Amino acid sequence: LLAVYFSKEFTKTCKTAETDNVQAKDPNVIDDNKEVIKENNKTLVILGQFGKLFQVIFSFAAFFLLLGFYRLVLFFEDTLFNALYLGLILFVVYKLCFGFGVFFIQIPYAQHIRVIKKNTEKLIQLFNRLLIFCAVVFWLYRGMFALGIDKSVINGIKSFLASGIEIGDLNIQVGGIILAVFFLLAGGKISLGIRAILEEEFYARKQLDPGTRNTLDTGIHYVVLILSVLAAVGSLGIGLQNIAIIAGALSVGIGFGLQNIVNNFVSGIILLFERPIKVGDLILVGDNVGTVSRIGIRSSTIKTLDEAEIIIPNATLVTDKVVNWTLTNKRARMVVSVGVAYGTDLEKCSKVLLDTLKAQEFILDYPQPDVLFKSFGDSSLNFEARGWIRNVLERPDLHSRLSIAIHNAIRDAGITIPFPQRDVHIIKPAEQI
Repeated sequence: LLAVYFSKEFTKTCKTAETDNVQAKDPNVIDDNKEVIKENNKTLVILGQFGKLFQVIFSFAAFFLLLGFYRLVLFFEDTLFNALYLGLILFVVYKLCFGFGVFFIQIPYAQHIRVIKKNTEKLIQLFNRLLIFCAVVFWLYRGMFALGIDKSVINGIKSFLASGIEIGDLNIQVGGIILAVFFLLAGGKISLGIRAILEEEFYARKQLDPGTRNTLDTGIHYVVLILSVLAAVGSLGIGLQNIAIIAGALSVGIGFGLQNIVNNFVSGIILLFERPIKVGDLILVGDNVGTVSRIGIRSSTIKTLDEAEIIIPNATLVTDKVVNWTLTNKRARMVVSVGVAYGTDLEKCSKVLLDTLKAQEFILDYPQPDVLFKSFGDSSLNFEARGWIRNVLERPDLHSRLSIAIHNAIRDAGITIPFPQRDVHIIKPAEQI
């Protein structure tokens, strides 16, 4: 009864302290203090729940003791008290470990690492969940040990994991299936983690282009994926001989219906390592012009100037003709065709066009811009004004600006830009006889 009373008072004290913390909150309090108050409230809530649990246990113990179940009370007293004491100890250890973990994550040395600085909150949450998982597993195991059922539970789990199905000489166990799923999921997470670290710690410092980044990311993803699949297959108990049999069966399927998929997969690997195109390149495939936005396992994606995304099989990019405007550099030549009226001074027109080219800041000095007289048209003398720009991706906008500048320069120089003219002769029909 005294234990019930003290448990009740302990719960009331925790509730009072939590209420005082809530009332002490001030909108002007700095964020760090708010976080401290929030953590303190969580701790008080948990301690209060333990107090309520102790109160219920002591009440039942007193009730059964009055009924004469002395040995039953002693058994539950030893078991439950040990479990609760262990829970309190684990809670204290959890708070200490969590505090040390947060301290080491937030120290200046760790914050110099970009991936830690950018994902501080996620790392703290992950560390918190890991600690809780370990504490709960340890608490459950010790609880089963106190009840004397640890060996029977462990043997039951072992027999369940050892059960499975037999396919010929192959025995696939439940434990192997669980382990295979774990390897596949872990492979995806490891691949994602490695690429995130490279993105923050390596790519940014080395200033690698998007194409090289995509090649490294995809290559790492393939390697980790293959290793995780091999580990998963090994955990299922499938040996090299069985893999050869499965590969032989798959080869028949590939020969009949999967050859295009395999062709695209192999072509994707060729694109990644030979790199005839890379992410960010401006390419022409058939009638499609766009920037490569992704090189995948089966297909690649190009984005047009209209923001339309075109999915192209990798085999097409390897076997068909592809024009890559940015394979070695992004420099490109820009041509504006101009027609002037017959009778125009050709030397003057050439000089006006050349001066206009040289006056544009986006036209490179080398290779030098030039003007060519091309042909005698039906109603005009045709010129081409040609200059080089640094980035082919800017050509549509710069072509428009150069065309406007040439039009204004020709107009200011008094040169006429003709339009087609036709003389129409009407022949009066002969009188009907």
